[in-house]
Amino acid sequence: MASETFYAATVEASWLDSLDHVNFLEYQRAADKATDGFWIAVGGEMAAAGRSTLSIVIVETHARYLRELRLGDAIEIRTRIISFDRRRIHLEHTLLRGEDVSCVIGVLGLAFDIVARTASHWPEPMLLAFAARCEQPRVERVGALIPG
Repeated sequence: MASETFYAATVEASWLDSLDHVNFLEYQRAADKATDGFWIAVGGEMAAAGRSTLSIVIVETHARYLRELRLGDAIEIRTRIISFDRRRIHLEHTLLRGEDVSCVIGVLGLAFDIVARTASHWPEPMLLAFAARCEQPRVERVGALIPG
């Protein structure tokens, strides 16, 4: 399945650093919001809802900054699954300004039991949702893949 949009926004003044560039942490924050959108789409719940003990935690991040973003730019983040197993998932977030790729952020997420405070496993329905969305990676744009 092709990538899906899970976050869109407009670059705000609060995102800028002293050089009028978007601070690198804002790219990460936007990718984190896309991860949240993805999580809901595959059947996860936000921990604040209090109904589920399963969450996703990010244990590794790789970012490639390709084009500058400026104040007022409309952005969209397209997300796709690169690989997954019973405990981990590797997502690629592509931050677009129009048709131009500004940044590619790869994240490695881990199934996490928020009550036991330990790694867990994805439930079968979530694994099926992952499988339906997974596609082969464009290796030149992502970080390390899940070994396997």
